[in-house]
Amino acid sequence: RIGVICMVSQCIALPVHGWVAIVNMLCAGLGNAKGAFTLATARQGSCFIPILYPMAWILGAYGIATVQAAADVLTLALAIPIMIQMTRKVRDAQAALEAEQAVPGSILIDSRCLTDVVGIVEPKDFYLEQNREIYQTIYQMFNFSQSIDPVTVLDKMKELGYYKDNSRDYILQLMEITPTAAHAAKYAGIVRDKAMLRGLGQAGSDISEMVHEEIGTPAEMLESAEKKIYALRKGERGDSLEHIGTVVH
Repeated sequence: RIGVICMVSQCIALPVHGWVAIVNMLCAGLGNAKGAFTLATARQGSCFIPILYPMAWILGAYGIATVQAAADVLTLALAIPIMIQMTRKVRDAQAALEAEQAVPGSILIDSRCLTDVVGIVEPKDFYLEQNREIYQTIYQMFNFSQSIDPVTVLDKMKELGYYKDNSRDYILQLMEITPTAAHAAKYAGIVRDKAMLRGLGQAGSDISEMVHEEIGTPAEMLESAEKKIYALRKGERGDSLEHIGTVVH
């Protein structure tokens, strides 16, 4: 009878275990190592060991038979908020990706909008490498008064070592998916804001780790934290890249 109860409880909890496994893989895929580690160790660790003795003491052998199913349910309780957080991150990442593509796409459609964009966003603000390299190429071409269109950008990418087998197709894709170049400044603002949020999150993590490990004196830690925040504020400046012709004259 105990074996039947154990099997039934495991069958009931099986969908829960599968759902937790999906959330765990999502965390791993999005780089949330902390969330992935938490869920990986919860089912037979942090959610299993603490309830093993109480359930055995209260329910005896039946408690031992059902403890794994109970641990699975507790693990689900941990997975739900992590899943919500990851869903928000995926949604935000999708919005940032569309903006990252729309910025160079707008410039390739109408290079005149570049004068509005360069004062808002820099190459380092792009999260995806391919978008960052394309914008870096355009950014450099603008600085040296070079003509900017899909052909010249691809040629410059070859010169800089950024050209890949799919670069031409991706350039054309950027122009196709960008609805209009009229909103280039707005797209650039989104990219800049997302970059600032990433920087703020990284600074917060660094400060938290520094405090937790007590690296240095409180005064030194405060000074280090202030420097990190100041560096972010410094990156918020509205400095615009000046055309080289303006600098010369």
